[in-house]
Amino acid sequence: MITGIILAQTLVGTKVTIVALDFAFSIILYIALHVGRLLSVIILYPFINWSGVRLSWKEYTILTWSGLRGKKLVEEMDSQRRSNIYRQLTITPDSPSSPSSYFSPKTTITDVELKEILTIYENNYVPINIVPSQQNTSHQDVVLPMIENLSHDRTQNENFRNELTIRFLTALSVDYEKQWYLGMIRRRTLYILIKSVEKAKHQHSLKLHWKLIVEHFRFSKWLLNLMRFDYINWINEQFHKLLFDNIFRTIELTLAFHSARTRVDNIRIQFPELANIDERIWHEILQETHLYHLTAIYMLLDLQQSYEVCWRIHMTKRCAQMLLKYESKAITEIYETGILGETEYSYILG
Repeated sequence: MITGIILAQTLVGTKVTIVALDFAFSIILYIALHVGRLLSVIILYPFINWSGVRLSWKEYTILTWSGLRGKKLVEEMDSQRRSNIYRQLTITPDSPSSPSSYFSPKTTITDVELKEILTIYENNYVPINIVPSQQNTSHQDVVLPMIENLSHDRTQNENFRNELTIRFLTALSVDYEKQWYLGMIRRRTLYILIKSVEKAKHQHSLKLHWKLIVEHFRFSKWLLNLMRFDYINWINEQFHKLLFDNIFRTIELTLAFHSARTRVDNIRIQFPELANIDERIWHEILQETHLYHLTAIYMLLDLQQSYEVCWRIHMTKRCAQMLLKYESKAITEIYETGILGETEYSYILG
């Protein structure tokens, strides 16, 4: 009413006093305001029905009277919404003194079928029509957002996964340095492995680490160009040197990655603070690591069969270096795993 009087004063142009004409204008504006709200509700009525929300005549009256702000409407509909929606997902029913307990049956989480819980978690919303006892309610098409804690949990799980991936990559880099110390890999091979680990840490990705290793298996452009002039003896010699070096590097990188599996598998013992991480995250990381190690095994078998001479030379040099810095027991262990052939094993021990 006060707003109407002020508007009337502005429109009529009265400077000091408010006369009966101003009061009449305020009433007309007040009525026009509600007529405008009523017209807005009438215009929006098809869209409200199309959205699936069903309102009673009382709720439409409240919407018209209070405008489209919605605050008054939510306050008036709170008891009805609680009886039809919130109570369906609460474990503890309302107390007997609660007003809404007189208008709706007491329902608990047992009313929700367990098979729908996974869908609720994945889709991040709760469709009301999954509750069997409320299929015919007027609010069965309303969709409620999940609690904000769900997104917080997802972010926390992602942080745990990233941290665990970094620990895995750190364990790999430590094992690579140990392999270099024992003479199992060359310094430049160690440089390639450490560089790929550091890049993978920034992306929190084991996949990127393996991808960067595999990139070094490819022939360089220089090597491919030399293949075109292999009919020249000197160029042919250089080509074979580079080819053998590429094969040796491929064997070294693949063996180094595969040999680091033990340290990765024992990461729970090395880092006790990671024991509280969700088992599902552990399983995902271990499955991903197992996939790459399995791929490395297949590649090693293919290299052993395809480049038998190169394989024998490399394994002989590898085992000789280990003998100088370690002990013969390690050679026996390698032979028992099947990586070292009978001929190489006999040659080293003979």
